[in-house]
Amino acid sequence: MIAYKLIRSNRKSVGIRIETDGSLVVRAPKGIERFEIDKMVKKQEAWIEEKRAAFRAFDAAHPSNTIPYLGKNYITVEQDIDDIELKGDRIFIPKGYDTICWLKSEASRILSERMKYYATAVNLFPKRAKLSNARSKWGSCSSKRSINLSWRLIFCPLSVIDYVIVHELCHIVHMNHSAAFWEKVESVLPKYKQEREWLKENARLLDMYS
Repeated sequence: MIAYKLIRSNRKSVGIRIETDGSLVVRAPKGIERFEIDKMVKKQEAWIEEKRAAFRAFDAAHPSNTIPYLGKNYITVEQDIDDIELKGDRIFIPKGYDTICWLKSEASRILSERMKYYATAVNLFPKRAKLSNARSKWGSCSSKRSINLSWRLIFCPLSVIDYVIVHELCHIVHMNHSAAFWEKVESVLPKYKQEREWLKENARLLDMYS
């Protein structure tokens, strides 16, 4: 039997979640018997192992001495230099430099440029667009046409950044995920599905850096 942490509450259904460290957390209603929960976990055993394998693969692809930037992992190297430099598969960082500050600055610059481009292209303009520290979603659009984009989008390829921006811009006219909404997205980005899949496969990038 797979070991798991059980959290009971007044919820109506059983929820199974795999944490980033691979541990399993099960949230269940107070009235359900433990053996019933065990059966549900057992039934999801293949899915749990698949997710854990994906987590291991992600960790292997993102070792602690690397930084993701625009869809590529760079090996970090500290040097006595004045500013960050990208060369090949390495990112050279000045000693004591605030790398997170640089990533956020790059996110602000690049996302602002892409937002302006696509807002003009689709003729949909948000009343406000800003970076957020969101770790649960890449972007959002409110009913007041305010768009928030997670600064962690800087980890993603430009094509994926474009997809998230177009996705949120299309919510200005379609505040749902109806067929009309996806048709609007597809009219701008015909291959949006592969970008959406990339985000699913790399969702743990949202967990990087506090």
